[in-house]
Amino acid sequence: MKKLNRLAVLALCLALICSLLPQVSLIAHAATYSGTCGAEGDNLTWTLDTETGLLTIEGSGEMADYGRLPFAPWYDEGAIITAISFPEGLTYIGEFAFHECSALTELTFPESLTEIGYGAFDYCTGLHTVVFPEALKKIGDYAFFECAALTAVTIPAGVKSIGRGAFVGCTSLTQINVAPENAKYSSRDGVLFNAAETYLIQYPVGRTDTAYAVPEGVKSIGEEAFECCSSLSSVSFPEGLRWIGMAAFCDCTGLTELSFREGPLNIGWFAFYGCSGLTSVTLPNGVSEIGDWTFEHCTALTEVTLPDGLRRIGLGAFKNCDALRSVTIPASVNTIFNEAFGYYADEETGEFGKVENFTIYGVKGSVAQNYAEENDFTFVPQTGNNPFEDVHEDDLFFTPVMWAVSGSVSRGVDDTHFAPERTVMRSDAMVFLWAANGRPEFTATDKTFKDVKETHWAYKAVMWAVENGITGGTNTAGTEFSPSRTCSRSEILQFLYAAMGKPGYSIENPYSDVNDRHWYKDGAIWAFENGLEKGESGEFHAKTPCTRGYVVTYLYRYFTGLKLAE
Repeated sequence: MKKLNRLAVLALCLALICSLLPQVSLIAHAATYSGTCGAEGDNLTWTLDTETGLLTIEGSGEMADYGRLPFAPWYDEGAIITAISFPEGLTYIGEFAFHECSALTELTFPESLTEIGYGAFDYCTGLHTVVFPEALKKIGDYAFFECAALTAVTIPAGVKSIGRGAFVGCTSLTQINVAPENAKYSSRDGVLFNAAETYLIQYPVGRTDTAYAVPEGVKSIGEEAFECCSSLSSVSFPEGLRWIGMAAFCDCTGLTELSFREGPLNIGWFAFYGCSGLTSVTLPNGVSEIGDWTFEHCTALTEVTLPDGLRRIGLGAFKNCDALRSVTIPASVNTIFNEAFGYYADEETGEFGKVENFTIYGVKGSVAQNYAEENDFTFVPQTGNNPFEDVHEDDLFFTPVMWAVSGSVSRGVDDTHFAPERTVMRSDAMVFLWAANGRPEFTATDKTFKDVKETHWAYKAVMWAVENGITGGTNTAGTEFSPSRTCSRSEILQFLYAAMGKPGYSIENPYSDVNDRHWYKDGAIWAFENGLEKGESGEFHAKTPCTRGYVVTYLYRYFTGLKLAE
């Protein structure tokens, strides 16, 4: 009997356990998960229904930011999240909040939302529809990075900023609609402005047309705006374009033609890096600087035309352009950085080498010649487009005059004469120095001269020089500038010395006719040490009138860093 009772109890227990098995399974595989997701002080919660794939956010305020580690609390279930319900009252979606929610297909945000954080929806590869609220003001960097199914977006009028890379990798994106009444955007990735900064356009990666004309009025092309648009074959730029951003056309391997308009233009680093289809590039007048690595890896490039007025060629600007065997460098160029031309990297070993028989054409005595000789490239001197009957190739001042004219530092006294032997006045000297520095503006100053009124042709140059401590008045009261007085050798070198901030020097006084009581002593010694002037037989001759030829020679040596042969 006891044995039967024990068996009955055992059977009863087994039956009870079996009846509870489904409930144990349900607990182990819960249909819902939940938790908090608000930023500090904000009451936001979340609930995920694993059967429907619906993630529900409730509450108000800002969502917390998440890094790639730690991930958002629902990250492990991201592959089953097909929809998200956002509450009215939500103002901010945190960084990486929905990273890799690959099953997510559509998004509709609440009207209260004002900002989407960095990488908030990156790698949501199934996302094809997004509806932004009118209250939205900011879309963060890489917010929709690699959302490959996204086909179109409409940017509300209230958006003030679109972050770098916000839509990069959206390979199906063919249309970005922008409210015409849109307020100013910040200049970031993929953003182009017109003159009034009233609308935005972007060329998305997935676009299939091969020719693109940047709209008239656009002033700036944002960073990475056209990066990896491999089907793009030609681009024409509008008049008035001022800036092409870093990597704007990087790795556009199908690009074969660039059409520029003349005018001031800055080109950022890597702007045309890896454009392996380009065979020739003609940069317009108005480009004063080529950024670092701008045309690196343009392996089909065989011809480059650089404009007069160009001053700086950046580090590795044309590096790894294996097909480029020669270049003509204008006299206006005063800086060429390392490996700008004639270098390549071996793809197998990674070691750097020089392009065989690379040739540089330029004006004798110029920075171009220096670069060629320092890198053991062939240099071929050219006379350039010399329009002056009184400037000859064997003149000491030939290259400086060509530099000054091509760089808009000076021009001739008429179409065929430079007048290199004509002495300069103090006002002339200020204009030469001001122009060589790019004709900068000066801020309001209380300094005035009786003999340099606002209507004086050298007024801006004189005021700029005074403001920067380069010069002052010629009388004790500082009320007269003496603009028509002949400028001496000592004055022009002292002006340059002051423009440098009156640096120190490390040599003894080399001049027998210069001593401590002379106001120009420091400028004369500094000029000697830096190769601007060596004097004559150990004498400086401070009162020697300075000619136009000598002024541009001093300026050329000063701005290019060239030194006289010892």
